[in-house]
Amino acid sequence: MLSVGLLASLYGGAACALLLMIFSKAVSGTPSALFPNADFDLFPMQSTGLVSVPFGYLAGWLGSCLDHRRQAANSLENRRLYEESEARLLAAAE
Repeated sequence: MLSVGLLASLYGGAACALLLMIFSKAVSGTPSALFPNADFDLFPMQSTGLVSVPFGYLAGWLGSCLDHRRQAANSLENRRLYEESEARLLAAAE
């Protein structure tokens, strides 16, 4: 099972890179662009890594902070259930 932070980092960074690439000079506005006659470049650079890599890290950190599964694993209910079954688990191990 993958963590929420990892998935947020992967999807967030990839989406940011794709979105910035569409609106960069690599796609339109320059003679070597994919569409040289169109001019819809809003992002001033050809490489999107300067923005998309930190955005991916930020999305991963935010996804890790908002991960409710980790908090649920540390909940009091799970601790209570473990303590109830601990004696049976230890008895079976001997």
